[in-house]
Amino acid sequence: MIHSRTELIQWVRKNVTDLVLQNAMEWGQIQNLGGFWPLPTSSRPGWIVRITTGRNRTYHIAIGVKDFGLYWFRLKEVDWSTWAGHRTTNELYRGDNDFRSA
Repeated sequence: MIHSRTELIQWVRKNVTDLVLQNAMEWGQIQNLGGFWPLPTSSRPGWIVRITTGRNRTYHIAIGVKDFGLYWFRLKEVDWSTWAGHRTTNELYRGDNDFRSA
């Protein structure tokens, strides 16, 4: 299970197999947007990360929690109404920035 931002980013780097996203992670930045409940097309909680390429193109990846592990999928947009970071002081769920005003 994921317990810290570092573990989340390591999981993304290791498990996201899309070549475009791997290249973007290699040359760009990864930002944790925080915890969301529910994730789009799901009733499960998880995290969303933003990958920004060196040319400022952005991709959003959702990391969901399932029975005995994690899974990922691409998002077209972030539904901020499901952001759950305001419910905790845990930085992993709040995200890299304070998105309460987003």
